[in-house]
Order: sequence, then C-alpha cells, then structure tokens
Amino acid sequence: MPPRIALLLHMHQPDYRDPDTGRPWMPWVRLHACRGYTDVAVLAAEAGAAPTINVVPSLLQQLAALRDGAMDEWERIARVPAEDLSAAERDFIRQRFVHGHPAMRRASPRYTALAARARELSDPADLRDLQVWSNLAWMGSVARRDPFIAELVAQDEGFSHRQLVRLLDHQRAMVGRVLELWRQFPSLSVSPLCHPILPLLVDVGHARRCLPDLPDDLLGAERFAWPDDARRQLVEARNVCEEILGRRPAGLWPSEGALSPEVMEIVDDLGFAWVATDEEMLRRSDRVGEVRIDGPWVIEGAEAGTRLLFRDHELSDRIGFLYHQWPGDAAVDDLLASAAHRHGDDAPIVPIVLDGENPWEAYPDAGEDFLRRLFASGAVVGMDVAARVPTRGRIRRLHTGSWIGADLRIWAGDADDWLAWSLLADARQAFEDAGRPEAAWPHLANAESSDWFWWLGPEFQTEVADLFDALFRAHVAAVWATLGLPVPLRLRQPVGREARPGPLRPAGVVHPTLDGRLHLSEWAGAAPLPLPRGGSMARAERRFFGGAVAAGDGMLWLRIDRPDGGREPDPIHRSLVIEQEGGPELVVADPWPGAVVSVGPRCVVIGIPTETTRPRLALRWAGPGGAEVRHPARGWLEVELPSPADAVATPRRPD
Repeated sequence: MPPRIALLLHMHQPDYRDPDTGRPWMPWVRLHACRGYTDVAVLAAEAGAAPTINVVPSLLQQLAALRDGAMDEWERIARVPAEDLSAAERDFIRQRFVHGHPAMRRASPRYTALAARARELSDPADLRDLQVWSNLAWMGSVARRDPFIAELVAQDEGFSHRQLVRLLDHQRAMVGRVLELWRQFPSLSVSPLCHPILPLLVDVGHARRCLPDLPDDLLGAERFAWPDDARRQLVEARNVCEEILGRRPAGLWPSEGALSPEVMEIVDDLGFAWVATDEEMLRRSDRVGEVRIDGPWVIEGAEAGTRLLFRDHELSDRIGFLYHQWPGDAAVDDLLASAAHRHGDDAPIVPIVLDGENPWEAYPDAGEDFLRRLFASGAVVGMDVAARVPTRGRIRRLHTGSWIGADLRIWAGDADDWLAWSLLADARQAFEDAGRPEAAWPHLANAESSDWFWWLGPEFQTEVADLFDALFRAHVAAVWATLGLPVPLRLRQPVGREARPGPLRPAGVVHPTLDGRLHLSEWAGAAPLPLPRGGSMARAERRFFGGAVAAGDGMLWLRIDRPDGGREPDPIHRSLVIEQEGGPELVVADPWPGAVVSVGPRCVVIGIPTETTRPRLALRWAGPGGAEVRHPARGWLEVELPSPADAVATPRRPD
C-alpha cells in the first residue's frame, strides 16, 4: 500500500494596500481568489479530502477588505468604459493587463493576439477585450461552471462593457466567499503575520551561517536584529486567524520554510504542535538518526515540544513545475508510485508542501483534473495527521536556512537586499526609540515581509518589480510618518538597482526649462531613470540619485538628479558620456551641435535630437580612481516613446 500524502498548500500574498489610503496597489489577491483559493477548497470538499490549507494572516486581512468594498487599481481601470479611458489609463492597460502564466492565454485566440500587440492597442474594442480577458483568464475550474462565465469563454471576443462589469461583479462575489470556504475547511495552518523571514528578523547576521561568502560590509543590514518582532509576527498570526476564521491553527509553515535554532525556540515556546520545512534542512542539521522524512523529528532536549516535518522536495516540485504538462491521471499515478518508491511501501506518510495558488496558472484546466483525481485517491491527509506519526529522530542543532537551497540568499544575499534591510533597520530603531507605538507597528510588520526582498537582487524578474519596490518603501516611510519623524530622503529612490524592468515608457512629452533648476512638474509625463546595478562598491560609486527620460520638441530628454545639491567634489557631468545604439556618442562636457546640456545644482538636463521612437542608450562616467562605470553594465536602457496621438502633454512653464 503506498504511503499517505500529507499535503500542505500554501496560500500567500503580501499586503498590497497603500499604507495611506488602504487601496490595494495590485490585483493578485482578487484574481487568485477566483482560481486557486476557491478551487482547492471546493474540489477537496467535494472529494471528501482534507489537505492542509496554510494561510498568511495579511492575506486574510486583504480578503476581508476586498469583501468589504476595497478596490485595487487594476479593477478600477477595468471598470472604466474603453471609450472613456484616459491616456494614462490606456497606457496602464497596455503595460500591465497582460499577466499570469502564458498557459492562461493559449486557450483564447483573441487573448493570444491581443497579448502579442498589447503595446500598440488603441481601438476601444481591442482595449475592452483586453480588459475582459485580463480578468476572465483567471476564472478557475469552479468559476467556469457558471453559465455566464462559460459563455464569455466561448464568445472569446467582441465583449460589451455590460459583460465586463458583470464579470467583475462575479469576481467580487467569489472573493466574498473565500473566507467562509476556509473557515469551514477541516485542516488549517498558519504563517507569520506578514510573511517575514523569521531567522532574519532574529538577526540578519545569522544569514552568514548558510552564506559564508557574504562580505563583512552588509551596508548596515546587520544592524537589524529584533527577535521580539519574530515572536510578535507569530503571536498576531494566530490572533488574526481566530478573528477572521474563528480558528487558532496548531501548525506553522514559516515563511519560505525558513528556520533557525533561535526561531525554533520561539515556536516551541508559543506552543505550536508542528512546524514544517524542506528535507534539505534536515540533511544539513546535526542530528541523531538516519535521514527519513516519513515522520516527524524533535529537537534534542525538547522532545515533548514542537515536532518538525520535512517535505519531499522532489515530489513537491513535480506538482508545482512538472505535472501541468501531464494528463491528470498519469500525474497522480506517478506521484503516488514515486512516494512509495522513494520512501518505501511501509512508509506511513510523506509530507508534500508547495505554493497553493501559482501552480494552477500553468495547468490548462486550472489544475482541475489533477486535483480532482488526487483528492479522490484517498491518499491525501493533512499535516496534523503527519505530526502524530512516531518520531524518526532527534536534531541536536537545526540548520539555518529555507526551502530554497537550504539558505537565505534570496532575501539577504545581494546588495539590494542589504540596502533594504538597512532602511528597515533605521526605521525599526526609530520605532524602538519612540517606545514602540502601536500605530506604527502594522507598517513595520508589512515592511518586514519577505516579498519585497524576493524581487530585489538578480534572482527573479517581474513586470511589476517597480511596484513591489515602491510599496516596500511606502511601508517603511509610513513607519517614520506615524512616528512623527521626517521621512529619510533615500526612501524616495528605488532600492532595486533596476526597479523598472523592460523598456522605459514615458507617458507624454516634456518641455523642460533650461535654467539649471529642477522643475519636477515639467517632468510629469516622464519615465523614471533606473539606478545602476552593482554591489556595495557600485553603490559607493553612484554619481546620481535617479532622474527621468522623456521626449519633446524632437528631442530625447534625460534628467540626471545630482546628490548633495550639486556640491559633490567631482560632478558627474564632467565625465558623463551618453552612448546611443547605432548613433554617435554625446560627451556632455562638449556636446555636438544640435544637442542641449543644462547643468544646475540639482540636476543635469540633456537633450539629444532623435527621429526614432525606440532609442537605446547607456550612460558612462568616471568612478573613483578613474575607473569607468557604465549603466547598464551590459546592454542598453531601452526607451519606448509614446506616439503623438497617445502622448500626454506636460504644460510649459509660463515665461
């Protein structure tokens, strides 16, 4: 008889709500509610299966806010009739409304065609169809049982605004039902309140245990060491669950499976029955007993305390990244046979833990066939069952790491990460010095979320990296503002060295005044100029604090913002060169005829004649000791200028 599968599906999104207005910046909570959040609960209940659904409390709070009327920016723009969209809203749709796994578009010829030319769409019928499909594609297997949703899918194109509004209203109704589905679900566990990496809250310096190659200088990140925050994130996690779902889960999935000896002491002290992480964490721990994951482990000296469960890494990843390519019956057969082969027919149970929302984007039927067959197999149980199996061994000292590589590199291995932790350390110390006022804690807790760090550094890319970066800084800034203290100026600039991926897309034209002063209102239609990438040395070499790029009067305009009000000892404009792909270089200190350079204490404004709407350029200047710095280090900054019909005019300053 094959072993039972102790299945945990992790439901998680960071808090996307603006700390000032409460409006969600991004739509992922609403969209996942129409797919994985609903489908997993309904399909499991229909089959009589009871896997564990793991919830992040900040996700519960957002679902409650959406249920009570909150509206994200994507939904607001989707509800605008296509004929009435402003230029900025049309540009937002072109840039942001093609999202999700490509498999979600393949079933629709219309969505596939729209996605291929999204940047060029201008006809209201095209824009409206994209408004519809950017939401319709997220409707999961349960949602598509509704005749109206099925009719929209079959129609494929030529939607009316009335159909669009009805679709969005249907989504809202689904969002409102998710919390009740989870309230009734038999097996729940919880993650920390806002999904922080607990070992790093205890002490960022502990990352060196699993990342011995980290440099001595972490840009001040090592100043963050607040174990009380780790404890509070766990205490409030169960409080929020009880408040919203009426339950206090006994089990814990720590954010990203990240644990350390210090975190385990807190978890055990708080009385969690079990905690789960990755099997590689067991392999790297000092232990008594052979490596087996078909039962729980205990910490030596605390045998009566919290039990540790270790997931099968390979089988978890097969569900998340492989089985969407297989027929459902073959995938389930392989999973059960592989569990027996890897752990033995006599293994009582095999823990499998994975993301409970994102995998189903890649499955052509939103995972319905696979999940239905798996839940009907009779093999699936919750993690609470696994925790009651006889223990397999004792751990003398637990390894510090996570479920990804058994380390913490994604959240503390790059200069971008260190800068973010440094910003957080300053805010946390100010919070402490002010006596830990309650009003500032929610902002601090949200700023500690792992998600902001996930999109920093080189590991992962997303079209909305700029929004994640900005929202992290907004949460940190809200801590300072709530304390009644000045918000540090460096929070105005992106943390990520290339926070805006892909082409830079100005929304309009500009007419800059060339008087050496910074007139921000004139640059309202410009795109932000991303800061250079690089390690700690590159940060020391940074010669500008940002800027902007736009078009106007037949020119490509660049604005380079200068640090220290222009009092730096070696101003960047003295050595700055603008490279153009396929065109001549512009030496800013000696511009060629037709180019414009205006140098002032706050900024340098450069105008380059251009006839193309897609220029590619790079900046080059002399760094410390004369070493040449290029931004970007490889390739080009791509600029996509708006067409005259779509450009938003920025008023000229009056003479």
